[in-house]
Amino acid sequence: MNNRGFTLIELLSVIAIVMALACIGMWDVKTWRDKAQIESATKDLYGDLQDARMRAAFTRRPQGVTLGVNAAGKSRAVFRRYSSESAGGVVTETKNYPFLFQENATGEIRFNTRGVMSGAITKVICATPNVGAAHDALLVEQTITNLGKWTNRGAGCASANVHKK
Repeated sequence: MNNRGFTLIELLSVIAIVMALACIGMWDVKTWRDKAQIESATKDLYGDLQDARMRAAFTRRPQGVTLGVNAAGKSRAVFRRYSSESAGGVVTETKNYPFLFQENATGEIRFNTRGVMSGAITKVICATPNVGAAHDALLVEQTITNLGKWTNRGAGCASANVHKK
């Protein structure tokens, strides 16, 4: 007898194997997407801070920046740039991020007319989701801002726990 075709058991086995491989692939894509989103938002915040620093230096007008929670109270970071060094100035730019950033100091970052951050404390800003992104923290020092990797999450968002990249 010459039978052509597949049995039901063979077909179901192949479908089960394909479904298992698809599920594994989908998990990897979701993890990759989450990492990319964290890295993108961190680099975007880095660019915004650098822009505020450079504006202060080139326009010879102090600039202020704050990070906070959005008006709806949702857990999303909001970047606000001010027309002067303090938060009392007019808000000139607002940007929402898809998640929260944790800080080790006050939410206000001030740049004087030379683009130097006021205060001697290094401010550390860390992305709260833990997905293993290559860049998930910022170290804002008086004259420079660096991208970093938050290495010891259990010990908190501090410069000792962030590795400069």
